[in-house]
Amino acid sequence: MDIQFEVDGEFVDAADLESVLGSRSVTGAVRRMAERIRQEAAETCELHHEQPTVTVVISGVHGIGVRVSGCCESFVNRVQDRVKTVFMHSARFSGNSVPGMNLIVSVQGANKSFAFEVARIDRLVIGRVDPDTGERPDIDLSAFGAYANGVSRRHASIVQWNRSLHLVDGGSHNGTFLNDERLKPGEPRVLKYGDRVRIGRLVLEVTVDYPAGVI
Repeated sequence: MDIQFEVDGEFVDAADLESVLGSRSVTGAVRRMAERIRQEAAETCELHHEQPTVTVVISGVHGIGVRVSGCCESFVNRVQDRVKTVFMHSARFSGNSVPGMNLIVSVQGANKSFAFEVARIDRLVIGRVDPDTGERPDIDLSAFGAYANGVSRRHASIVQWNRSLHLVDGGSHNGTFLNDERLKPGEPRVLKYGDRVRIGRLVLEVTVDYPAGVI
């Protein structure tokens, strides 16, 4: 099976992904998802004896998606169903995810990531330490200039709802943005693989990683 990568409309060699995406954690997760697709969806058309081509499409605006092309429609449809199963486990952080699969939240421009097992997530609070009580949120951005960058103490949350993970703004003064769209306070929005979340002026990258031994 041929797997190729397209970033913002341009095809990118796998070896150049990290320099184009600008994030080691995002690149690693994308590569592992591609390998998972290769393992679970690779097959050969019985009629034409050809294998499909899968394109992992990454967009700064729309997040991540997958295209499948091949020799005939029936074969492509069959492969698409198998690819969709792998992709949806990652892209929507489904409650049906592989046991041990981790949600990875990385701080853009910093060598720091937060990891949480998807199946165990109920609510993760994003914010900064409370100087009055010492209480720390699950995703504590204090070390990244949170106060100066407009991050509230309990700025936003990632919650498990309807078997998917959602981002919810907690009524923060400076707002929570999902792929540059400001969220309405208290209104949940589905998180997808490759989303970018802006908390005040700090940007977080959201991906998923398979547990050791799965791929």
